[in-house]
Amino acid sequence: MRDDTPNIIASAAVTLPLATLALIARLIARKITKAGYGIDDALAVVGWLGSLALLTNGMIWIKDGLGKPMEVGLTDDFTFHDKNRLAWIHMWTTSFTYTFAIAFSKFAILAFYWRLFQFSDIRIPIQVLSCITVAWFLLRLFMVCLQCLPLTALWDGDQATRDAKCHIRESTFFFSTVLTHVLIDCAILILPAIEVGKLHLPKGQKIAVIALFAFGAITCLASIFVLIESFKFKSDSKEMTLQMGQHYAWSIAECNFAVIAACLPMLRPVARKILPGSFLNSDSGGQSTQISAPFSTPFSNGIRLTSASKTRSGENDGGSSTHELSNSPPDLYDIGEWPHGTQTTISSPFRKYKSAKD
Repeated sequence: MRDDTPNIIASAAVTLPLATLALIARLIARKITKAGYGIDDALAVVGWLGSLALLTNGMIWIKDGLGKPMEVGLTDDFTFHDKNRLAWIHMWTTSFTYTFAIAFSKFAILAFYWRLFQFSDIRIPIQVLSCITVAWFLLRLFMVCLQCLPLTALWDGDQATRDAKCHIRESTFFFSTVLTHVLIDCAILILPAIEVGKLHLPKGQKIAVIALFAFGAITCLASIFVLIESFKFKSDSKEMTLQMGQHYAWSIAECNFAVIAACLPMLRPVARKILPGSFLNSDSGGQSTQISAPFSTPFSNGIRLTSASKTRSGENDGGSSTHELSNSPPDLYDIGEWPHGTQTTISSPFRKYKSAKD
C-alpha cells in the first residue's frame, strides 16, 4: 500500500528548521552590523510565518489521512464522504497559506534587490517584477477565495455540484498559478546575474557571492516539481489524500527553500563570526576591494557618483582620488551590513587629493 507520509514528514522536518535558522541568523546579522531592520526583513518574517502555517495545516491533514489511500481509517462514524470533505477543506487552506508563504518570500527578495542595486539599470526590471508578483499574489488570493460560489460548494457538494458552482477547476487553478510563479522565480534568479558578473572579486569571494544568489535555483527546482504534481492533479479523483501527498511535500519544501533564498545573502556577518579568516572575509592581506562598476552612474560633467569601497586599513595613504568623505558602505558581499539608505561619496577624475584635509 502506498504511503507518502514519511516523505511529507521528512520534507517538513528537514527544510523548516533550516529556514528557521536562516531567518534567525539573518536577524542576528542585522543586529551584529547595527544596520537596522528594514522592510525586506519584515517581509522575510511574514514569508516564514506563511511556511509555518502551511506546515501546521499539513500536520493536521496527516492526522486526517494525507498521503495515504482514502480507505485507510474509515469507520461507520468517519465515512468516505467525511474524509473527502476534510481533504477539500485542507486543500483550500493549504492553497491559502502557500500563497502567502511564496509571495512574501518573493517580496523579501525583490525588496533586498531594490536596496542593494540602488544605482543600477536593473531597478526598472525590479519594479516590473514587483508589480507582476503583487498581481500574482492578489489574483491567486482572489481565485482561492472565489473559485466557487458559494465557497462551501468546494467541499460540501459532490463533483456534479462543484462542476455547476465552481467556475475555476482546481486542476487549472493549480497548474496556471504555479506555472506563472515558476516563471517569476526564474526571472528573479536571473535578474542580478549581470550585475554580479561585473564585480572584480578574489576567486573565493566570487564563489561565495555566486552561491548566495544561486541558491534560488534550488527553489526553482522545487517549484518545477510542484508544477509537475499540479499537472497530475485530477479534481474528480477518488484518492484525494493520496494524490495530494507528493504535492504537499514539494510545496512545503519549496516555501522553506524560498525563505532560505531570501535570507542567505544576508548571513555573511554571522559566517565571519563562525569562520574567521576564511575566504568569506572581504580582505586579503589588508587590501580593500573596490567595487564600483555595478553602482556607478556617469554624468556629462565627468563627475561620477560611486559607492565607496570599504577600507579596513588603519590609515589612508592619500594616493587615491576617492577619500572617505562619509562612512563608506560595505562591499556587495557584505550585504548584511548595508544600511537602509546607502551612503555615497562623490569623486572626480579631474581632482587629486593630497591629504584627507583637502
